[in-house]
Amino acid sequence: MSDGLPEQKNGRGEMFDYPRLQELFLGTASRTPEEIIRHLVDAGDAWMDGAAQDDDITLLIVRRRLPGETPRPVTS
Repeated sequence: MSDGLPEQKNGRGEMFDYPRLQELFLGTASRTPEEIIRHLVDAGDAWMDGAAQDDDITLLIVRRRLPGETPRPVTS
C-alpha cells in the first residue's frame, strides 16, 4: 500500500491515518481481494467527502496460504 490513502485529508484537513486503515483492513481480512479493495476505496471516498485526492493511492492485496490450505479460486 502506498501512503496515499492513510495520508489523504478530508475537507477539514484531517488525515485518514494508519490506525483507521488498520481497523478497516482487520475487519475485511477474510474477504476476497476485490472486496477488500472495494471496501477500502469506499471508506476513503466517504472520508474525503468530496475533497480532492492529493496523492496517488495504490492498494495491493497479497494472501498468504497456510501449509495444507486449499487455494481459493481467483476471480476477475
